Amino acid sequence: MRTNCTPCERILRNVLLANATFSALSGAVFVGYAAAFGRLIGLSDPLILTGVGLALMLFAGSVYWASRRPGEKRGWIWGIVAADFGWVVATIVLLIAAPTVLNSLGHLISAAVAAIVLGFALVQSVGLLKTRSRVPLAASLATEDRGPLRN
Repeated sequence: MRTNCTPCERILRNVLLANATFSALSGAVFVGYAAAFGRLIGLSDPLILTGVGLALMLFAGSVYWASRRPGEKRGWIWGIVAADFGWVVATIVLLIAAPTVLNSLGHLISAAVAAIVLGFALVQSVGLLKTRSRVPLAASLATEDRGPLRN
């Protein structure tokens, strides 16, 4: 792992690690306690949680892998951001379109998880945008070639 990175790269790496950890722990709970957690949130079929949990653990592995050298895996990280935003949208659709699938606690937990995932997506997006170029914006504008009419 590189140690000479910018503060924005460190933030990006740390938020990716937090995302990977949260996803892995959520996945482990969903797989290991599918029946009990399903009853807690009002979900009738524990196999749904098992499937989601396995997918989350795979996702966590890919996020961890990307966190090791985020500057070299920008395209992959944009995919992670898209998946995070997709999770948030899917949660909203589930809560609105199928309000009886989960009980009140299930709605609350789903909304809280979606808020956390939205936070990951936003910070990852900002981190990617801020690390796009190592040259500060002001310096890049000062040295920009303005063509034959420049002063």
